[in-house]
This record gives sequence, structure tokens and C-alpha cells, in this order.
Amino acid sequence: MRMVNDAHIHFGWWRHKTSNRLRYFSPLHITTITKRAGIDMFCASSTSVFKESFGFILDEYRELNGISQGRCRSFLWLTLPEFLKNPHLKLPDDLIFSGIKIHNGESAWLANPCHLNRLLSIASERGYRVVVHTGMDDEQAKFYLCYCQRFPNVYFNLAHMRPIDQIIPMMAMCQNIYADISFVDIETLARCHDRLNSKRILFGTDYPVVLDYERCTFKHYVEARVNHVKLYFIDETSLVLRDNFKRFLGESN
Repeated sequence: MRMVNDAHIHFGWWRHKTSNRLRYFSPLHITTITKRAGIDMFCASSTSVFKESFGFILDEYRELNGISQGRCRSFLWLTLPEFLKNPHLKLPDDLIFSGIKIHNGESAWLANPCHLNRLLSIASERGYRVVVHTGMDDEQAKFYLCYCQRFPNVYFNLAHMRPIDQIIPMMAMCQNIYADISFVDIETLARCHDRLNSKRILFGTDYPVVLDYERCTFKHYVEARVNHVKLYFIDETSLVLRDNFKRFLGESN
């Protein structure tokens, strides 16, 4: 299997839903497990945001950047309470972030549009990419359409493509919307090739969250997902597995 690029990786503290066990996924573990699974470059955000201090989390990113040897693109998982403490988003000069990650299920971003607009203004000014968790109920993709339209120079990754019937028209309307396939089921993948622009679909695994739901090694999981992409995207497989990652980050045309 050729190396792939993963747009959706986490590190830090994570509590498994099945065992309720809290486990620490260190930067060293992430760099090792991704390499072993055939992942070259990856976007990573820390899940320690709900347990540790902001200083601890910044040190995590420093460690990850130092040992990943250029493979990692750091995304700052930002909670609303933390942003309110730091509304200008002042970050250390020695840390380079490619973007930010927000999750409305964890912080009420959509209920506070003034703060979300301010954050996206900062992203626009700094060239940050923005990863948004999409799900059901108050996490649906449609709630972000107005923001994607308001900030056309900000590239959004609407992670998980949920619901897909909202993602399809949104991606047609907004050229700055990308979407990763983490936790996307096979039926949805089959629709993606015909209904979505293959140049804006990103490979993603959501490691280590995926461990809650899969009974196989991460390497075997990645291999299976790569085969699914090959099955449905055929001659555009390389776009999804590798090329779109760099396009999303502005590292290629």
C-alpha cells in the first residue's frame, strides 16, 4: 500500500466510550502508529483540551512538531471558554498552526455567532484552515453554510460529511468547502464520486476515536478504507488519498 495523507487525526487524552478507560495517546505514539499504518502526512489536533491547561496542550504540539519530522500539520482544537480567555488568539511564536478545529457538541459555537465570526475573521487574516465536526441535531453541516459563504477565502473541512444530503449542495455552492471521509459509511462513499467534486474530498480516519468502533488494528483499518476509496473513486483515488490534502492546506495547486 502506498502512503496516504490523513486529514483527521487526534492525540492527547481520550476516553474510550466502550470501556470508559481514559488513555493518553502521546505525540510519539501518534507518529509511530500513523507511519506503521501507511500514513505519511497528517493533520492533528489535541483532545487534551477538556482535561489539561492551555500551556500543557501547547507543549504537546511542540513535542509532536519536533518528532514528526515535517509529517504533521497542527490544528488547534479550540473551545469557546478558552477562546474567550484569549480573544485575539495570541499564540507562541515558536509554534506554527495550519488551522483550528471546532466542535459544536463540545462548545456552543453556533449559539454564539459573534464569537464564531471573530474566530473566523482571525482564521481569514492568518490563512488558517478550519476543521468543523459535523453530526446530527445541532451539529448539522447546514448551520455552517452562512459562515462558509461569509468567509470565502477560508478553507473549511466539514468533517464526517453529516448529513450528506446537506453536504452535497453546500459543496456545489462553496468552492472553499472540503469534507473528510472519517466515519463515512460505504453507501455514502458510493454516492460521493458521482455527487461531489473529488478534488475536495479528504481521506481521514479520526484516530484514536475509531478504536471505539473497530475490532482490528489501525493498520488494517486504514488498508480497508483505502480499498473502499479505490473501489469507488477508481481513477481519482490519488486525489482523495493524497493530493487533496495538500490542496486543502494550500501546499499545491
